Amino acid sequence: MTLPASGTISMADIKNEFYDSNNPNYSDPVLSYTLNYYRGKPHELLGYGASTFPPGTISFSNFYNTGKQLGGSPPSGGDGGE
Repeated sequence: MTLPASGTISMADIKNEFYDSNNPNYSDPVLSYTLNYYRGKPHELLGYGASTFPPGTISFSNFYNTGKQLGGSPPSGGDGGE
């Protein structure tokens, strides 16, 4: 599943997409409810492949069209599609 390309995205939607107790990037059940938890972390940007969320300011718009990274290796760059 990926998050929608437009419309409303909630913090629960983000946590439900990314939280994974078996993935060290996304395994904290409490912090995964905060946007800052996702700064600089890997994800899939639908249509573009592997990317990372920005290391600085992050907002709900950074999560449009994203999903949990498929595959095991972290990406080498990207800016979350912004």
